[in-house]
Amino acid sequence: MDIVFLIDNFGQGGAEVQLIGVAKRLHERGWKIGILTMIPSAAYLDEIKAAGIPLVECARGRTPFRMAFRMIRQLRRWRPSVLITFNYHADIMGRFCGRIARVPTIIASLRTAHVKTPLREKIYRLTESLIDLTTSNSQAAITYMLSRGILTPKKTVVIPNGIVPGDFPLPITRQEARAEFSLAPDTFVWLAVGNLLPAKDYPNLLEAAMQCAAASTRFKLFVIGGGESLAEMRAEVDQRGLTGVVVFLGLRSDVPRVLRACDAYVLSSAWEGMPNTVMEALASGVPVVATDVGGVRELVDPHVSGILVPKCQPESLAEGMLAMMTLEENARSQMGQSGRDWIKKQFDFEGVVDTWESEIQQIVAEKGLSLEKREPPSVEATAISYNSDAPQSPALPPPAFIVSLDFELLWGMRDKQSIQTYGENILGEREAIPAMLRVFRQYEVKATWATVGMLLFDQRAELLSYLPELRPSYARQKINPYLALDEIGKDEKSDPYHFGLSLARQILDCEGMEMGSHTFSHYYCLEQGQEASQFRVDLEVSAAVIERLTNRPVSLVFPRNQCNLNYLPICAELGFKVFRGNETAWMYRGARDERQSTLKRGTRLFDHYAPISGHNGFTPHLEGGLINCPSSRFLRPFSSGFSWLENLRVLRIKSAMEAAARNKKSFHLWWHPHNFGTNLKENIALLEELLRFHRTLRDRYGVVPMSMGDVARATWKAS
Repeated sequence: MDIVFLIDNFGQGGAEVQLIGVAKRLHERGWKIGILTMIPSAAYLDEIKAAGIPLVECARGRTPFRMAFRMIRQLRRWRPSVLITFNYHADIMGRFCGRIARVPTIIASLRTAHVKTPLREKIYRLTESLIDLTTSNSQAAITYMLSRGILTPKKTVVIPNGIVPGDFPLPITRQEARAEFSLAPDTFVWLAVGNLLPAKDYPNLLEAAMQCAAASTRFKLFVIGGGESLAEMRAEVDQRGLTGVVVFLGLRSDVPRVLRACDAYVLSSAWEGMPNTVMEALASGVPVVATDVGGVRELVDPHVSGILVPKCQPESLAEGMLAMMTLEENARSQMGQSGRDWIKKQFDFEGVVDTWESEIQQIVAEKGLSLEKREPPSVEATAISYNSDAPQSPALPPPAFIVSLDFELLWGMRDKQSIQTYGENILGEREAIPAMLRVFRQYEVKATWATVGMLLFDQRAELLSYLPELRPSYARQKINPYLALDEIGKDEKSDPYHFGLSLARQILDCEGMEMGSHTFSHYYCLEQGQEASQFRVDLEVSAAVIERLTNRPVSLVFPRNQCNLNYLPICAELGFKVFRGNETAWMYRGARDERQSTLKRGTRLFDHYAPISGHNGFTPHLEGGLINCPSSRFLRPFSSGFSWLENLRVLRIKSAMEAAARNKKSFHLWWHPHNFGTNLKENIALLEELLRFHRTLRDRYGVVPMSMGDVARATWKAS
């Protein structure tokens, strides 16, 4: 191994983006690259895997000493010439573990012009002798650290963040980008991006937003970012009377798209390194108003590409934002173009990687060592090591056919339907489930039943005894099932709409059936108001309820497909091994119900009959500490209104199944038992036709029927 990168973990942050960008490009240039993380990650694992870069997570619920031991052992196995550390905790642990593992060269990468505590300053000073070089993404950070006596001047170098200018701006029109938000034509839209951390100083931004909103009815602010204080920040918005004016969008992966809808970008940080989000805004031709902190001045030329204001002064920030709003559109466009030209000239990623490469080669040469480029290996030939101490075999699990069912009864539909409007479907499950089990037995197909914990009782009193004290605090109380507890009956006989213990026992009596979790309360993981601690408690109760009947669950399906990747480490900590992710096409992206537009729903409907999203075959992969076994196709129930298109629908599914099998990919079919609650004859006939076709693929391509749990075990075994 030539170069190993070490980071705390991969979350949604700027340091992570830069590490991956540098590692991928060095790998493409022929260097042998590895990545270590201290703890399990929630983001970017697919991208790392696709690049063919081995990654090992050093801790999975272990003590710091075990983590350090595993890190040292992995470094000794890889024997890198260079270790590069990102972020404080990884930096300090890497200094000690790297030296114990006898790594010849250790480079620390400083990502911010700020040290949080005097203790951290002292630790930096005491351990600086263990490293050979400190790089920083801004001169401001180096100057700050030198002024505090933390660094040795001759052991420092500035390597700025990089960006791919060609990726910005996104090639869509302003009108297309704004359509999602139903904005009036004259609305002046600001964007701020960053996780809800003290460094970003969102209280400063909200105070400035109040002043801007009071001065102009055109003012609107979008904030992209997540964190435990999201609900608190939204509540503060309401308290300030800014509801609908300041909108927290949560975590999003389409920042370039949102930038196309905006007129200007705002950064309110109290401290920074070199913010990627400001670079992306400038590269998109969007002018910036920012606090003058860290390396921001190295990006924004005052009154040329933006406006700089003092930190922690909301009046100054509001003044700068209002000044930007009063500029003529042509003047703002010129600012945006100036910013884009500067970014393109100074921060192109290839040039940044040239600098990294040069500095690495120079410092290695000074130690009398040599590094030689190799021909970069193909992704297919690279053994990807995820959370494994042993070298991983490049073998993958065989192509699988997976069936999962979201078993909910009325708990999954109560916010959309009632007993009067949907009761027939719920009651029909009591006939549909035995019929499906017969077909599964006949065709030797396995299935995962992702079950809402609240239905796994036959007595109201027992259900009430399992209710957690900490419950979801949804902004939309309509979706909160705890408000419906007064509506349920005393037992399964009197209330077959909410209790389903007898059905669960039938499922578990059938060979090849696995019971997974659909959370305890049909928990909505992307809805406003709820938070991670509430999700954890809900999932803990779900696992405990299932464990009364069978093995502890290892498979999870997020209700309404609201996959919250930030919650995956919680799932891993609670013993879950696999989850059902979403299809990759834009219309299947997880979102709260209010963001499911008519266009998305219509496109999904069309996709049932025409190959809009492709076959959606997949190779199971690690994400956030769990195996992602994503959906390939929802089995839409029979509808008399669309019966004339039934042949097209069957052909669409069969074609996708075969394309996946032919390409040695797995295929995941899912639906709800209540989908078969009416038109049972037609739905079972379709299921049988698809399972007969699966048998053909089994014989022709070696497709293996598996549950989600089987997929997780097979994937880990292949690892």
